[in-house]
Amino acid sequence: MPAIETDYLVVRAGAAGVAFADALIAACDADAQKNRLCPANPYPDTALDWIPVTRISQRAEAAWAADPDLSSWLRRSRLNAARALYDHLEDPQMNSALTRLLANIEPAIAKLETFSAEIPQVAIGTPNSW
Repeated sequence: MPAIETDYLVVRAGAAGVAFADALIAACDADAQKNRLCPANPYPDTALDWIPVTRISQRAEAAWAADPDLSSWLRRSRLNAARALYDHLEDPQMNSALTRLLANIEPAIAKLETFSAEIPQVAIGTPNSW
């Protein structure tokens, strides 16, 4: 059996990333779907590496939010630091903050994609896949 090498699922995930990977495996049958929802995201070695790591993380989180099973798991998981947001949706300040976040996330990801394209490509390892 080959050794298992891990990549980030998402920035700051830690134990939540491991639990989420289990939830993803349980929810998805097809390898292509698993790879789409958890794209390879190598550990950063330099400051510039954080740009593509963050871009990949943000795209993955958007895909998770669009998947009913995974978004439901994230809302229920005590390991998801953002789950408490849903308890405060009636708060006008929270609603305002989330409205701004949702309005700006795609432009921010597009800017990360622009920055990523400008970073010299160096060998940072071979991305893992299912």
